[in-house]
Amino acid sequence: AVTCLRLPTSEAGASPSPCTAVHWAPAMDRPVDLVAAAHGQQVAVWGLHGDTSRPDVELLATLPHPAPVHTLEFNMLGTCLAAGTHAN
Repeated sequence: AVTCLRLPTSEAGASPSPCTAVHWAPAMDRPVDLVAAAHGQQVAVWGLHGDTSRPDVELLATLPHPAPVHTLEFNMLGTCLAAGTHAN
């Protein structure tokens, strides 16, 4: 089963945007696993560490994007995150 982490919305009473893309960064012996999730025009980067059956989850960054994000991908080192849209 896949669980999509949702960001809180800034507008009172508005429902969160659906998750449109998720990408895990390559491990590269980091003490933390990095996961990026796109929600509309925002990308959240999460850090997961600890026991893999019940990891501790920390929101590391919320990144705004000028258009709705439909695809995400970290580079091979997990140091750069690309976000793609359907914009012309």
